[in-house]
Parts: sequence; C-alpha cells; structure tokens
Amino acid sequence: MDNEKIKIIGAIESASIELKSYVSVALGYVENNDRIPEVHYLGLIIEKMSEHIENLNNLFYENKIQSVL
Repeated sequence: MDNEKIKIIGAIESASIELKSYVSVALGYVENNDRIPEVHYLGLIIEKMSEHIENLNNLFYENKIQSVL
C-alpha cells in the first residue's frame, strides 16, 4: 500500500473515532435534557448518526477499508 492510501485511511479513521466521541458527548447531553421536546428530537437525529459512525468504525475494525482503497 502506498503512502497516499495510508494517509487517506488514517485521516478517515481519525475522523470516525473523533465523530464517535462527539456523538457520545451529544447523547449524554440529550439523555440529561430529553424532557425538552427540541432536545428529544435532536436525540433521534444523533442516534441515527451514531449508527452510521459505528458502521464506519467497523470498516476499520474488520479491515475492510483497505479493500475499498
């Protein structure tokens, strides 16, 4: 694998890990404030985002990302 692909994989993996931590913080806020209708709605959106980020992270844990590049 060439250096450019390694950099791309590293950038995507770092972003997905960081997104996962941001979503975790956001879900914590939602759980503490879910009685507010707007926050509850945002929680539903964040949960859906969390599913997609988890799928992205799984590409790295299962070593599938390298086959794409």
